[in-house]
Amino acid sequence: MVVSIKTLVIREDDDKLSICRSFHKEAPMTRQFIISKLVIPFMLLSGLGFAGEPTLSSAALCETLSALVQPGDLVFVEIDNFVLRRVARATGGWANHVGVVLEHSSQGWTVAESKVPLSQTGSLCDLLERTRAPIAIRRHNRIWAANDMNDIKREVRARLGIAYDMKFNFDSKKQYCSKFVYEIFKAALDLELGKIETLGDIMDNMKDLPTYEEDLAFWEFYYGGEIPRNQRIVTPESQYRDANLRTIFDNSRWPH
Repeated sequence: MVVSIKTLVIREDDDKLSICRSFHKEAPMTRQFIISKLVIPFMLLSGLGFAGEPTLSSAALCETLSALVQPGDLVFVEIDNFVLRRVARATGGWANHVGVVLEHSSQGWTVAESKVPLSQTGSLCDLLERTRAPIAIRRHNRIWAANDMNDIKREVRARLGIAYDMKFNFDSKKQYCSKFVYEIFKAALDLELGKIETLGDIMDNMKDLPTYEEDLAFWEFYYGGEIPRNQRIVTPESQYRDANLRTIFDNSRWPH
């Protein structure tokens, strides 16, 4: 079988990767090509860095935020990862990862998140060590009833240890950060955080970006030659903008 694929060139300029469309060619659908469609997303997500250089020391930032957060708060961060930065840019924002604060112990605050390779819990301080400068804490306007956090924790436990979805498919059995948060609050409290849309919607909405052609070429490359436009997705940025959340802390507009 012969298929038409878009050949892309990946180049590194000033320590930043860029992808540009080069040409079309006819190529056989070999096993190597099929495997590459599966391996490339993993390489881009796990191999290009999940640690950045925050403006404040992570210890000072953790101390500041630990005094502000409460159970049920959402922590929005910018992970220094090539693919996740592209996700944020496609949605016109900066937030590319989100976790939910669960409880405080002698070890500090615990945060639940979906990350590579599995959804898990960890400390707030550890999460902050993996981020770039922009960070926001947002809290739902609803006042939690006595059992609300117990319900949230129950739904978190039901979703721990699930593999990360490299393709960000809302309808798959796997998880990614914003889907993880959406499902927890929907199942626990019937609250919908963020907007479920399609990849086609996102691609169409980014047409006004000066980087549109480059970004479109990247996502075609990422999805193996063709973007599944009908695939549903919920993004961290749509949750960050949710009108039912109020801001507790947000340094995204600070000079970095």
